[in-house]
Amino acid sequence: MNTSDRLAREALQPILKEVEGVMGFIPNSILAMARIPELVGGLMTMHKAVFGSASLLPAELKHMASYLASRAAGCEYCQAHTHNSLSGLGVAQEKIASLWGFENSAAFTEAERVALRVAVHAGMLPNAVTREDHQALKEFYSEDEIIELFGVICLFGYLNRWNDSMHTQLEDIPLAHAGKALVAEGWTPGKHHQ
Repeated sequence: MNTSDRLAREALQPILKEVEGVMGFIPNSILAMARIPELVGGLMTMHKAVFGSASLLPAELKHMASYLASRAAGCEYCQAHTHNSLSGLGVAQEKIASLWGFENSAAFTEAERVALRVAVHAGMLPNAVTREDHQALKEFYSEDEIIELFGVICLFGYLNRWNDSMHTQLEDIPLAHAGKALVAEGWTPGKHHQ
């Protein structure tokens, strides 16, 4: 670890300990951002706004949306992280196993399908969210819940861009998880593992 990395870690120690306590490791993406500590502060503020204790939507739905938006965007790093988080939440194995095929799976409610469809469409480039998607969301979710859903999706839009652009190296825990759980679906670590 060089001097700059060491100083950044020391200054952000409370945040890093909190993240490590939740995830079981410190993401390399956060360590890279720590060179400009305000980036970590901004990311954590956004993360707490959409995943915090005052959130409106079930954690399970938000984590599924995070995974699907990341998969639609093609970010292997975030796919490994979000899928690993889903497994840690206690989400039913049937849902996890059929997540990419949610449209045709009886494991999902229609409300979940609508939100997950929006996550996939929002993760695509160019963005594929339609007026019909917005109308469908309004049938199941309040305006505040819709804002929270888009907050989650767009947080991962930032993280997808960051990690793909930076070629962020996957940590051992999500790399091992994805190597077991996602390879059959065509996932590879790609540029995120040397």
